[in-house]
Amino acid sequence: MLRSVRILVVGDEKTGKTSIISTFLSGSFEEQVASVLPPATQTPHGWSLPEPVQITIVDSSSHPDDRPQLLAEYPKADVVIVVYSVDRRETLQRV
Repeated sequence: MLRSVRILVVGDEKTGKTSIISTFLSGSFEEQVASVLPPATQTPHGWSLPEPVQITIVDSSSHPDDRPQLLAEYPKADVVIVVYSVDRRETLQRV
């Protein structure tokens, strides 16, 4: 049976959430990425896991109008990754 893990990536605007996801999925860093990526699902190969795992990564918008959608994603997530900028302290304080 294929297990699944849903990962929600949250954080303030311009902290690199989408870049982190894009780099993980493609294996390379791109200077220009979309503002928010659609949910992406993949089964990583070559990982030392006892059984295959399907990973779904959900990008999130920090725009206030998208807050209801973000709040709806939290209960569906198995993991929440919080992203902030170490050189912009206010991005950590707003998490």
